[in-house]
Amino acid sequence: MENNKKVLKKMVFFVLVTFLGLTISQEVFAQQDPDPSQLHRSSLVKNLQNIYFLYEGDPVTHENVKSVDQLLSHDLIYNVSGPNYDKLKTELKNQEMATLFKDKNIDIYGVEYYHLCYLCENAERSACIYGGVTNHEGNHLEIPKKIVVKVSIDGIQSLSFDIETNKKMVTAQELDYKVRKYLTDNKQLYTNGPSKYETGYIKFIPKNKESFWFDFFPEPEFTQSKYLMIYKDNETLDSNTSQIEVYLTTK
Repeated sequence: MENNKKVLKKMVFFVLVTFLGLTISQEVFAQQDPDPSQLHRSSLVKNLQNIYFLYEGDPVTHENVKSVDQLLSHDLIYNVSGPNYDKLKTELKNQEMATLFKDKNIDIYGVEYYHLCYLCENAERSACIYGGVTNHEGNHLEIPKKIVVKVSIDGIQSLSFDIETNKKMVTAQELDYKVRKYLTDNKQLYTNGPSKYETGYIKFIPKNKESFWFDFFPEPEFTQSKYLMIYKDNETLDSNTSQIEVYLTTK
């Protein structure tokens, strides 16, 4: 009997230690921020104005549309129009993700590029995005949700502002665009020239998923299409429970 009690105590202790270890490791991983060496420096980037043009202009937005074609198994093509396009292609992470949205009523919110955007030989007025799709049915809010964005500059909490979305599940791309647009218009994150900031990133903190971040600046040698691949995973967040933080360093 005494031996059984000892065995039971050991089993309980092992389970508790394992559970605590997993909880701690997951919490640490979820809150892990990038090392400064991981971030690209704006002073080393050539043609930084090409990032400015991406976020200074309006995004691609369409609601309740269905795909009409595919070029490759992991992309979807839509017959939608904008100022500079009559067809739009979104490229996703893989075929499985494309299948989830194929022939479905979806909403689009994305940052478009034109150079190196290829749909077909006859598509002269076309635009391309990565990700940027959410289901249309049952995903809209009657009252737009405000999300507070906290901004730290050189390690000091400096300001906060709100962005809004009318979606329950919203892409990180939509939120990222709105944050960068605000910072560009009000804090000169991007200009038609050098940035006043040397490094920067946006951090998304979902309630029930691991946090993740996007670097505000690209590699020294970059193209718009390559940089926008950060949205290819089509990451989505619950607008009601997610938090956003921004970290910037000045030159």
